[in-house]
Amino acid sequence: MLALKLNQIKISTLLIIVNYLAASTVFSQTQLPQQTNLEPKTYKRQQTAGNTPKHNENIQQLKQPLELPNLPTYSGKARFMRGYTQTTEAGYTTYQMNFLAKEDMGQVKNWYQNTFNIYQWKMQHAGQQNLVAKHDDGHICTIVVNPTVEPGYHTQLNIYYTEAPTKN
Repeated sequence: MLALKLNQIKISTLLIIVNYLAASTVFSQTQLPQQTNLEPKTYKRQQTAGNTPKHNENIQQLKQPLELPNLPTYSGKARFMRGYTQTTEAGYTTYQMNFLAKEDMGQVKNWYQNTFNIYQWKMQHAGQQNLVAKHDDGHICTIVVNPTVEPGYHTQLNIYYTEAPTKN
């Protein structure tokens, strides 16, 4: 039983990393110089010279949860714990918000799965403790639910959301 829980946590962590890497790949592709005559070595020198933002630049701590595009706020009984946001030069904004929910993990996950369907997200992955979905606007959202030992709560809810820049 413990081995199964550890495997589920490993899979959840892996999906978060995959979501982050997918978003990072999109960011890096949009940040490449417009000049096509630059060789990779030249670009590397420019990049290390400080012409691109550092990984942890522009991170802001959230004091309260934010409303996210095409994703309503969880309607169950949840308490906001902490959150962060970061915007890139390419116009992407990432959000990470952590909550504690009184409902069990299955109920929280099912609520988000139904919400993704209602708001026309395309499910990329549906695991036992996580969901990854993409919206037509280019937004990507990962929902991770885990058990918690916090008194009065049953679920730790983590939302990882990447908002794509608006299309002109």
